[in-house]
Amino acid sequence: MRRLVAIILCCFGCVGFGWGQNIDSLKRLLNSNPNTRQQVNTLNALSKTLKAKNTKAAINYANQALTTAIRIKFREGIADSYANIGYAQAFLADDQDDPTSGYEKAASSFREAFDIYDALYKSNRMSQRKMLTFLDGGVITVYRDLADIYYSEKKNYQKASDIYKVLFEKFGEYSSEVKEANLEISRKNIQNQQLRQKLLLQQQQALENELQVKKIQGEKDSLALLDQRRKTEQAEREKAYQALQNRVTQSKKEKELAAGRLKLAEQNAELDRSKLLTNAFIVGFALVFVIIGVLFYSYRRQKRVNQIISRQQAEIVKEKERSETLLLNILPSQVADELKEKGKASIKQYDKVSVLFTDFKGFTSIAEKISPVELVRELESCFLKFDEIIEKYNIEKIKTIGDAYMAAGGIPTANHTNPLDVVLAGLEMQYFMNDLKTTKAAAGEPYWELRLGINTGKLIAGVIGKKKFAYDVWGDTVNTASRMESSGEVGKVNISGKTYSLIKDFFECEHRGKVSAKGKGEVDMYFVHRIKPELSEDSRGLLPNQQFRDLRNGVTVAS
Repeated sequence: MRRLVAIILCCFGCVGFGWGQNIDSLKRLLNSNPNTRQQVNTLNALSKTLKAKNTKAAINYANQALTTAIRIKFREGIADSYANIGYAQAFLADDQDDPTSGYEKAASSFREAFDIYDALYKSNRMSQRKMLTFLDGGVITVYRDLADIYYSEKKNYQKASDIYKVLFEKFGEYSSEVKEANLEISRKNIQNQQLRQKLLLQQQQALENELQVKKIQGEKDSLALLDQRRKTEQAEREKAYQALQNRVTQSKKEKELAAGRLKLAEQNAELDRSKLLTNAFIVGFALVFVIIGVLFYSYRRQKRVNQIISRQQAEIVKEKERSETLLLNILPSQVADELKEKGKASIKQYDKVSVLFTDFKGFTSIAEKISPVELVRELESCFLKFDEIIEKYNIEKIKTIGDAYMAAGGIPTANHTNPLDVVLAGLEMQYFMNDLKTTKAAAGEPYWELRLGINTGKLIAGVIGKKKFAYDVWGDTVNTASRMESSGEVGKVNISGKTYSLIKDFFECEHRGKVSAKGKGEVDMYFVHRIKPELSEDSRGLLPNQQFRDLRNGVTVAS
């Protein structure tokens, strides 16, 4: 919470009242503008100014600002007042043996402020930067510390889970919208691919059914036509035979008829049979031609259907591969496989994990001097390099929050070398930032400096919730690693005593003594300068040699 004082005036719109103005000047402004927005801003400025010196007076001024803002219906002023009350309550809680009640009050005030900020932001009446500064300036820290108290000290796991749920579902919307938009894109792409695959399968089934129906109908029509032809031929034969029979009967009755007439009758009968055979041949040929035409049409249609199905199947395979790649960019492969197989991922506990936090010094001041596009481009170039470094050392990236970067070694696959791996990554990150600083300074451009902290211990990790899946870690080890970062110095790798005990044989370290850390009391801290010369392959102490690697393998075997 100590960082709150340094960023309060950047969080809210109290324009014209800097930290350099004294309390008397602010008090004189109160009576000159009663019941106005300026009075509300002045009261909030007094609350900010007195927050660290006279916290109770700061709460009193924030309450006056709240009353006036409600009276004049100044919504942003109302939200600013609730936020100042929450910060002051958190300051009071830090001085108590059990800060739970104070953090609860601060969290309640922050929720009131957030609801108003959320409505203003979504109606384009407040900047995105103010919302992010409000969340990153202490709100998320209070909620995270409160959840840690319930989890680690009070063993109230349900309460801790409810608080984390608020963090993910209420405040997480803005983290995904600004810094982790690729998670939402990935989820929509997966859903679209599943719908597209289902539609393609339905279309394929429909085409097969239609083809089968037409094939059966064609066969039925052919059989019916043949049967009808056979019946016709039979009827004609019977008719001819009956006519012949009649003529024979008639010839017998007419004995006086001449032989020539009998011969003529026989010739006529023969002619009728010839015509009948000719007609039968013509009909049969026509029937064969029709059958061949139907079969050829069916073959051509089946060939086109097969081509369509082949293209659709190729497209399905391509979309599936794209979805798999997107999912693996969001979650570790083991977690992604479990999520696809079971529909959810289990929470796992690890006994030895090294957590790394980084944060840029001077980020806010430089952000005010360059355009948002340049700011994001600079931040992206740094984070892309960090991603490259942690991948090199088999470390899992957890998330980025504003200008902060978080990663952990030893998850999701447990190992015993993660303290060495994370410290090597930390040294390489600081070398990169120091080299970048030299280049920027030589060009006369603004530059960032990096604080970096590491701690090793137990924690739990996994994916919770049903929407916007994100792999995360929880536990006191995470909070201590955060304290290592905030208590460190720019350009240095600051580690805890627990991490030092695991890496001291490999690196040159400097004992800083016991350093006060928020919520932790006096804690032993160490600066890591480089790999020991006899274990390093280069003069900078960044690259391990074969002896280092042999000792590292010994750590794995011994463990």
